[in-house]
Amino acid sequence: SNFADGECCPMLCQPRAMTKQSADALAAYGVRCKVRCAAPPCPPPQQVSTPACAAGKCVIKTMSRD
Repeated sequence: SNFADGECCPMLCQPRAMTKQSADALAAYGVRCKVRCAAPPCPPPQQVSTPACAAGKCVIKTMSRD
């Protein structure tokens, strides 16, 4: 998710791993805030991120774009 805890808008440049339930709850909270969200000023990603499971926890695996 690109939502930081307690934020109404997706403000993180690098998404963080979390359960689908937590991500859905943060996104629903953002909708309830009724705030217009601007895209955060993030540089183009240098890596490709994909969700994965490691030792029973959600993690993000990254690979270079090259």
